[in-house]
Parts: sequence; C-alpha cells; structure tokens
Amino acid sequence: MNEGGMLTHVAVIDSEPLLRAAWEKLLRSFTSCWVAGSYSSFDDFYIRNNGYPFDVFLMHVADSWPIKWTALRSIRSHKPETDVVVILSTGAIRYASAAVQNGARSVVSTAADPQELQEAILAAACNKSYFCRMAASAIRVMQEEEERSDNLNELSNRESDVLSLSARGMRLKEIAEHLGVNVKSAHSYRVRAMQKLGLQNTAQIIRYVVERELRESPEKTPADETGELAGITPVEDD
Repeated sequence: MNEGGMLTHVAVIDSEPLLRAAWEKLLRSFTSCWVAGSYSSFDDFYIRNNGYPFDVFLMHVADSWPIKWTALRSIRSHKPETDVVVILSTGAIRYASAAVQNGARSVVSTAADPQELQEAILAAACNKSYFCRMAASAIRVMQEEEERSDNLNELSNRESDVLSLSARGMRLKEIAEHLGVNVKSAHSYRVRAMQKLGLQNTAQIIRYVVERELRESPEKTPADETGELAGITPVEDD
C-alpha cells in the first residue's frame, strides 16, 4: 500500500508474454499491490491505456541493449509523475547504475527475494528508492570505477578499438573479423563501451571518437566544412 493506505496500482511492462504473466501472478500474491495493466512495451501502453492512473511501472530488462533505456526514458518523459521499478536479469545486474541514470527509481534482481520486489514497489509509490543487495553492490562498483578514472581510461583496449572501428563505418561482422573475435563478443564490447560512456547511437560514437582523437592529437583539424574528420563515415546502427 502507498502512504495513503491504498493499494499500489502497478503497470507491468515486459516483451515476453510468459514472463509478463509470471510477474502478474507474483504481484497478485502481494496484499499491497494491484495489477492495473499489462503491456508488451511502452508503445503498447501508450496505445492501449485509456488514462487509467498508475502508481508504479514495473519493467523487466534482460540485457543492456540501448532500446531498453530508450523505453525507460520514454516512460519517465511521458509519465514523470509515475516512478519505475526495473527488474534486472541476473546477467544484466551490472547495469543497475545505467537503469538509475535512465530514470529507474528502484532496481531489483530477478534473483532477489520476492519481498524485496514488494518493498521496491512500495518505495517507488512513495517516491523513494530501493535497491536489492545485488543492485546496490553493482551501483557501488560502478561509482568506485568512475571515481578511479575518467571515461577514456575506463574503456578496455578492446572496447576502445570497437568504438573506433564502428566510427569508421565498419559493421559488427567486419569489426569481429578485424579483431579476430566472434560477432557476439564484438557486440558485447560495443554495448559495454556505450554503457560506460553514456552513448546511445552511432552518431554519438562518431562524435566521441572524433573528440578523443582531437584530444590525443591536438594538431588535427576537421577535414572539411562539414566537420567530418578524415576516415570517419557515419553508418546505420547494427
């Protein structure tokens, strides 16, 4: 229940029907919560919701693909009065900090005790934050890493190489072949680098690489009036 003693109305968002049904069943076992809506995405909510009020959005994130964070930011932008609880799959718990940066009020892991999820929902309904132990630990680790170094030094050599090659127009398959890794690894390097730097798309990758190269070689200047640096070719996101 919220601070007024009323049931907390929760809207569930999960692209996987079976998981969405599982969250609904779990929420119905909480005496303090009411499942007021169930949606496959925020777009689905935007289309089907007819103005019914919610106290909290419950959103499951299984990976760190940027579209997930775009959806989270859309929720916060269109419904700023409604806080979001993000449930991170165990393998994605390291992105707890990214969830908060993109608008989550509370974060819990799928491995957390159900009671913690209930506490996270109730906290969000009262405009307070709650983090399960795993999420709090992941956020603390990220904060410590940020304190130790700036964004440039934070990247591994592989992550830095992948961003540079992406900015030069190479697609993931080409990058993987160039670095001698598989496509899945190349994708992971790029996603991690983008998360660390707060980048959302290829255009931002290009800007970051251009600015980095100018810092490392101050004598370089843009090659033409368009501001494009030699060798930097915009491409569509993979």
